[in-house]
Amino acid sequence: MNAKNGNFRMMVNSYGGPEVLTLQEQEPPAPGPGEVLVRLSFAGVNPVDGYRRSGSQGYTPDLPFCPGFEGAGHIEAVGPRCSDQLEAGLNIGDPVYVAWSGTGTYAGWCIADCSQVFPVPRGMELSRAAGLFVNYFTAYRALVFRGSVLPTDRVFIHGGSGGVGMAAIQWCGFLGNEVWATAGSSEGLELLRQQGVEHRFNHGREGYGEEIRSQRPEGFDLILEMRADINLDRDLDLLAPGGRVMIIGSRGETSLVPRKTMGKELDIRGVVLMGNSPDANRSIHRSIEKGCASEDILPVIQQIYPLSEAAQAHREMEEHKALGKRILDCRPV
Repeated sequence: MNAKNGNFRMMVNSYGGPEVLTLQEQEPPAPGPGEVLVRLSFAGVNPVDGYRRSGSQGYTPDLPFCPGFEGAGHIEAVGPRCSDQLEAGLNIGDPVYVAWSGTGTYAGWCIADCSQVFPVPRGMELSRAAGLFVNYFTAYRALVFRGSVLPTDRVFIHGGSGGVGMAAIQWCGFLGNEVWATAGSSEGLELLRQQGVEHRFNHGREGYGEEIRSQRPEGFDLILEMRADINLDRDLDLLAPGGRVMIIGSRGETSLVPRKTMGKELDIRGVVLMGNSPDANRSIHRSIEKGCASEDILPVIQQIYPLSEAAQAHREMEEHKALGKRILDCRPV
């Protein structure tokens, strides 16, 4: 099927594996009050898209649906009562990135609330801008809003080579924090090196936790955790007194010894991207603009796939080969 004119979208008609992603024709929807229509060029691929597609991890969206929450493109149309909600200066035809779309972004068009589209940072390609929302807004929320990070805090990122991990590393550079991180492969460790991470460890290697503790016996003030079901108990051993661990991801149950939190008065805090208010999202966007201007913020793209190959993007994502961000090309063929 040829997605000519961009009038196709990926749909999920039943829960299942990547094969349930189906390319279907799409008519451009009309924006309602307080909404904008965005002609998408690129869309970000995220683990939550796979959970929703498979009906797992507590996600059971109504069927059928179009996956994807983030993307980048151009404003195509503006609905009534948008002028006071759009970012200052935005007009039809302007390049924007989408920070949540209820209609899905694996598509040629999407509808978004006026308060959830932001101008693409100066000089940034649309393909990179498509990966800003989920990763950078999540990492910022974990570090700043939930983690209350201080400039003197030492931060440990348990899983630094994926999208959120990369974003967190870059935010630490912008905020001035020393950061240590892990990856699960030699390629991931090289990516950490390229991002300026001096202290990097392979979390697939036996005994890596002891190696970290030997190099940093004082512990860490803040840990960002991508696989709490595997690592949470180890995180408590790595925290400094009064430290906090932010749970960003988990794929199952875990067990821990509660007394470990008592002696050092440790905090375990959950992080959910949708906890951000519109004002909070605007604040993060302002920080993204500053971070791009200072060259601290630049999304790392692992691979760009045609929209028609979304199933392959999901397969590779679920093989846990995280080396940055996977992006779909939604432009006309």
